[in-house]
Amino acid sequence: SFYFAAITDSFVRTLNDNKCRVTTVLPSQLQTILDILDTQHVNMAVIDSLGHVPLSEIFKSREIPFVHAFPDMDGDTAHGAVASVVMDVAPAFKALAKHCQASGVREVCVCPSPQAHPYVRKLAEAMDGRGIRCSFIGTGAGDEPAGRLEGVNMMELRGYRSAKALLGSKERLPDMFLSMDDFFTRGMLVAFQDAGVDIPKDIQLVSLANRGNIPVWRTPISRIEHTPEKYGRLLAETCLRWFAKRRTYKPLLLRPKFIVGGTTWRNRRKRV
Repeated sequence: SFYFAAITDSFVRTLNDNKCRVTTVLPSQLQTILDILDTQHVNMAVIDSLGHVPLSEIFKSREIPFVHAFPDMDGDTAHGAVASVVMDVAPAFKALAKHCQASGVREVCVCPSPQAHPYVRKLAEAMDGRGIRCSFIGTGAGDEPAGRLEGVNMMELRGYRSAKALLGSKERLPDMFLSMDDFFTRGMLVAFQDAGVDIPKDIQLVSLANRGNIPVWRTPISRIEHTPEKYGRLLAETCLRWFAKRRTYKPLLLRPKFIVGGTTWRNRRKRV
């Protein structure tokens, strides 16, 4: 994804600029990780994922210091890390819920719906606190053509199909859509435009978005904005700080911001 690619690129470039050699491996490639540990001198490891207790235990058993990047801040997932970089989305979701209440929103439809993801739980908690109901729809996957369509991102296609299916159904549409993926948002916007839906007059829309990849619309998107390039740089600086001081640090909290654009109402109560 753009998000993780941007984080990784910034992380590796920052460390390379400071004369550090970096090897990136997927957490699922356990044997490759063990081979590297057996054949190379590793000064530090970074676990860039949720959980992965086996990896932290491996590093601890070999006395390799490690940084845990983006664990769930509600869980004890650092497991002996010398430092951790934690994503705290709760303030942004609370700001969004407050804006929704002021905009007359009574139901938010979350799409695509990774209901087990900690983001969704924190979103639901914020919305519940304002008396706003959350519903969920799928990704629109399932009947995609074999292979890849030239020039078409699959998440964009899924967003387009999900929005078309909702607009074609006889169910009442929610007051607001919250897209958890900026590519998915692009597809939804195209479907709404094709159907003549006026945003935000007919329906409001908010997207999680990554700076550098924010969907372009006739008006700025209301969004919870991540800055993945900054996240990667801060993660690298956390590692460099440990090399310099050799001591354990408190978690570094990263907080994306809710930014009001033109796809939601400002301070407009829902008409009854």
